[in-house]
Amino acid sequence: MDSRNWIKRIIYYQEKKPYNFYTILIFTLFVGIARSLEEVMLAGRLYKNIHILNNFIFYFLMAFSFTLVLQIITRHEWQKIIFAVLIGVFLGLFPPIIDLFVYGLGQFSYAYVMGIPSIGQLLLFDSLHGFPVGEGIVLWSTIIFSCYYIYLKTQNIRKCIYGALLVYFVMLLSGYIIPSLSFWLYKKLFLSKMEMLSFTQLSFAILCYLLINPVIAKNLFVRCLHCIPFVLLTFLGAVLSGTISTTTIMTAGVVFYAGMITIVQNDYFDRNEDMIAGRHTTICSHDLIFFNTTYLMLVFILYNSGALVFLPLLLLFIVSILYNYDFYRAKKFFPANYKIEGIWGLSSFLAGILSQRSAQFTPEIVIYCFLVFGGWSLVSTFKDYKDIEADKAVGNQTGYIMLMKAGLSLERAHKIVCSMISACFLVPVVWLFFQHIPLFVPILFPVLTLPQVFVSLRMPPSSKMVKNMLLATSFYLFVLLIILIFFYQMPGTAPLR
Repeated sequence: MDSRNWIKRIIYYQEKKPYNFYTILIFTLFVGIARSLEEVMLAGRLYKNIHILNNFIFYFLMAFSFTLVLQIITRHEWQKIIFAVLIGVFLGLFPPIIDLFVYGLGQFSYAYVMGIPSIGQLLLFDSLHGFPVGEGIVLWSTIIFSCYYIYLKTQNIRKCIYGALLVYFVMLLSGYIIPSLSFWLYKKLFLSKMEMLSFTQLSFAILCYLLINPVIAKNLFVRCLHCIPFVLLTFLGAVLSGTISTTTIMTAGVVFYAGMITIVQNDYFDRNEDMIAGRHTTICSHDLIFFNTTYLMLVFILYNSGALVFLPLLLLFIVSILYNYDFYRAKKFFPANYKIEGIWGLSSFLAGILSQRSAQFTPEIVIYCFLVFGGWSLVSTFKDYKDIEADKAVGNQTGYIMLMKAGLSLERAHKIVCSMISACFLVPVVWLFFQHIPLFVPILFPVLTLPQVFVSLRMPPSSKMVKNMLLATSFYLFVLLIILIFFYQMPGTAPLR
């Protein structure tokens, strides 16, 4: 490129780089750690580990939120935009150096806005409340650089103005709105302020990634029905061991995201099966790494809090790796494939139990755990009904394939599978009759829920059958959850009168 404009040249060479998520990850990690060291050395700040992690997550959020804004305005390819955005992320290293010369060693500090911002904070210059001169200069420089980039790509002044407003809003979002929301939420959860802030920022970064990848977001949205039963199992675990709290809702959200991660892994490593079935994946290796990394970061935040709820959530990820990845590919082998499905159900259930402030594993709870593990191992068999030919072609040992290898027809194999699934659905119905609840409840429960299950199981093998069965299973678990919320009494408490 022949240009004397050095900023234009930097942007040009940045955008020539092939996209690699590791570049974004390592660069934001570098800026976050370097910024932490600068504040320790120059601002005299005493750091805890979670503060350092938060610095990294903050710049990680900045990379994807600014990319989203510039993509919306310029309609340029986001994989190129993000490398230009890294120039702005790199500017995050300069505020402590500037403020060292303005205020002196250890005479300045940085802070998020909690509560109503002052005029100075809104102008990004308020040295008494976390926005010293160096910080303000760099933040306004980022806005100016964004406007320049937009003009470079569009030659449109109006779009530059829109872009400046959106970039300023992103700064308010990251420095004021998200921190204030996190401060409100942390009072209701077991996380500290900084842990809650990091968790919320990372959640927004994931949202930004989905917004700049609408095809992936649409595909995950269409298939999110696969995650709903596990979310409901999380709530059931909470109700059977205590109550549904704000922590339970957050935990269920992480379980839902774990389900999304499994779908991403499944799409990426099932390319051959999908091709045979006439489906095409939209997931590339960089998407896979993004979702894996962000999930582990969420789990690490929960681990840092000291709460044991991170254990089943981490187990969800580990068994998903064992199930999908080529180096083990448990999905191909019977009965490992269904045992992992059972572990998924059990881990979701345990996540709800461990979301309680003082979880206790009574004999009843332990029995419920084993029932969930065994039940979901059997119930999950229905999902393989639609892919018989593809599973045959690639050698997957599903329940249907194993029964057919034993000499049974597909029709006979499906009857056996339906019988096992039906038996699993009847267990909670029988259990309800032994609880201290009104008699009409266990009678009405199967009448409302089981017809949908039986109708779905009678459908021919297709994606529609699996979708209907997922809906029926989710409805069944939802009604059971409502019954337990209103009528269930834990052992040792007085029955309803």
